Amino acid sequence: MGEATAPGCLVSVRFFPAVLLLATIGFAQAPRTEPKPLDKIQVLALLAGGVPSQRVATLVKQRGIDFEPTDDYLDILQGAGAEDTVLNALRGARPVARPDILRGARPVARPDIYAAAATTETQVEQHLARGKGFRDKRAFAQAEEEFRAAVHLDPRNGDLHLLLGTILYDQARWHEAIAEYRRAVQLKPDSAIAYSNLGVALEAAIGRPLFGEMDPTDRHSILDAYRNAYSLMPNDPIIRDNYERWLLKSWPSLAIDPRAPLPTSWVDVWRFYVAHWHGWSGGYCHGQLSVGNGRITYRGPGGRDSVDWALSELGEVRKDSLYDLLILRHRNGKKFEFMAEDRLGDQKPTAPLLDAILQATGR
Repeated sequence: MGEATAPGCLVSVRFFPAVLLLATIGFAQAPRTEPKPLDKIQVLALLAGGVPSQRVATLVKQRGIDFEPTDDYLDILQGAGAEDTVLNALRGARPVARPDILRGARPVARPDIYAAAATTETQVEQHLARGKGFRDKRAFAQAEEEFRAAVHLDPRNGDLHLLLGTILYDQARWHEAIAEYRRAVQLKPDSAIAYSNLGVALEAAIGRPLFGEMDPTDRHSILDAYRNAYSLMPNDPIIRDNYERWLLKSWPSLAIDPRAPLPTSWVDVWRFYVAHWHGWSGGYCHGQLSVGNGRITYRGPGGRDSVDWALSELGEVRKDSLYDLLILRHRNGKKFEFMAEDRLGDQKPTAPLLDAILQATGR
């Protein structure tokens, strides 16, 4: 089974994608971006999404808040299950000014706009608090009603769409969850959590075909979601775990160094375990085929039977369907044949390896 691991309560799917997906709201920023202070809705959404009170308190201290925690607001949080650690962190936090609809210049002629905005914000908080209570009781249908009501009041809040996607995932409604996660990343493109959860939902919906191999388009749509998450938060172990696991599932012959960064584009160098076929009289030798950075290379034992070609020099790239071999032919006619394998030397399908080379060469 997968596991939810702090920090972040992301879903780490090791074998089965159909696991509980916990929402993590409001702190998935790009690594070079100064984290923004949390707003009232984000604090409530964190609690509603199942993030422990201790973690929420830590985030409040690290990020700060952009609002005054009134007694009424603290009462709502307490009703939503917030522990004293959260309430005390909020009381001790110094609000950080951030311009929004409730701050800055206010046109004298339309004070009703701000009163309406404040009312809407309070209603969203109430829906989130009630939704959390229902979700804690696993009353997912009622929780969904509350989260949908919150989204209706604040439809451009990416965190709320992320939270709604989570409650839909809880109910195994993969495609509806996918739609909400897509909306979340559209509204909040710096949210690594939204991208990673999108990948998990896509994997649940389309990542396990009943017959045959997965369509390459589907494989790459899941890859893009996990890769975007990893690009935003490469040091998060759970995001790396999800991305690495999908890479190895999609390209089982991929050679990954656990100490090195994972490839994030087809320009990067991708290394694969292969066996070079010498013909019926010569047998195999084992090595790694590297693709990327404009070149394709292979070096056999002792440096023999080496390939070091520019990708532009490839004249033919195809699969021999009879023996499931990858055939590479240089424009000068020189040919190499490879069998895909894993790190243990067991044969793996050649199609994913062929797909990787075609992606790298743009064919």
